[in-house]
Amino acid sequence: MVGHVWQHPSNEGRRLRQLGQAVRFQVRARALGRPTVVALGDRSVVEARLRSAASVQVAFANPPDLGPWLVWQRHLRAGALFVDVGANVGTYSVLAGELGARVVAFEPDASNADFLRSNLRLNGLEAQIHVAALADREGSMAFTSGLDSMNRLLPGGGSARSVPVMTIDTCFPLDEIAGVKVDVEGAEGLVLRGAQQALAAGRIGLLQLEWNLMSRVGFGEGRDVVATLLREHGYSLYRPDADGCLVPDAGDERADDVFAARPETVAAVNGSPAPTGPGTRRPRRGRRPRTRLS
Repeated sequence: MVGHVWQHPSNEGRRLRQLGQAVRFQVRARALGRPTVVALGDRSVVEARLRSAASVQVAFANPPDLGPWLVWQRHLRAGALFVDVGANVGTYSVLAGELGARVVAFEPDASNADFLRSNLRLNGLEAQIHVAALADREGSMAFTSGLDSMNRLLPGGGSARSVPVMTIDTCFPLDEIAGVKVDVEGAEGLVLRGAQQALAAGRIGLLQLEWNLMSRVGFGEGRDVVATLLREHGYSLYRPDADGCLVPDAGDERADDVFAARPETVAAVNGSPAPTGPGTRRPRRGRRPRTRLS
């Protein structure tokens, strides 16, 4: 834990403070069995719980995903629509809300969806939350349980629980979507096949996609399938540099996420002012305004 906190790039310039938060979280969780409210972004918070890997990551680093969040800081504007697919406990939903975005979140696990709502309330935020997964069709699909952030859709069905599934095209038939974050343990291809009308029309500005081996594990397909679909709609792959600019990428499968965008979006992101502060935009200090999103 100490090594992770000390070496994480988000913690540069405040390593001791972040380490103190991480230690306080561990003591409360392991000795007292209590959660800890931890800092996220410039002026937001979330509740960290020992059995929630996504919230533990926030206790160790703010933000947990530095490179991707620098990109979103460049791209998201107040009032823009941000779609959080596989929202889990709401790290990205809360951060997007802090930037003033309108948030629509999809989280098929009911307990995680409740946790998401709680974290939004802690910050005076509201989002439209669907307790459902996104895929290439509407209906229902089998979904694992008991795997925390590794829960995923099971295309073969079986004895797993069933969850509702929706599509981006049916949920957002005409909307201009500034950004979509997709973290669905290998089912990114299903999500994008259900968004082909929006992609063809260029109504999705920027996508962040998990890009590891889970698509092979769960769905038997490499990331080249998704990359081809995106290219057919004019989207290319990128990864962030140290300043949050988008750099062209071959799309090799590895742990860090990729972004997909059309050239005009990339030009706008790379031409935006660089975020300030050691990992998050920090234009001011003080109490967070009680902004509400719908």
